[in-house]
Amino acid sequence: MYDVDAAERQRLTRLMEHDADIPIVRHRRPVFIAQGAADTVVYPPASKTTADQLAAAGTDVTFRFYPGADHSGPMTAALPELLAWAATQTRS
Repeated sequence: MYDVDAAERQRLTRLMEHDADIPIVRHRRPVFIAQGAADTVVYPPASKTTADQLAAAGTDVTFRFYPGADHSGPMTAALPELLAWAATQTRS
C-alpha cells in the first residue's frame, strides 16, 4: 500500500519517532480524519498513529482511509461521509 524504498522508510520512521515526542491531548470536540492511502505528503501510517493517540487520550475520533486518494483526494472522497458525520455532531 505504501510503496517506499528502504531509505525513505528509514527517513519516515525517524520522522515518526521525532513526532512521538509531541504531546497528544484530549480534544473536547469530535475529530474526523480523512487520509488518502496514496498520499505522498503525509505518510498514511502517521495519520493513523495520530488518530490512535488522540483516541487513547480520550478524543472521539473518526478515522478513514481512502484507497487511491492522494494528498488532496480525501477532500472529495470524504465529503459525503464527512457531511453525514458532521450532521450528527452537536455542541455541548
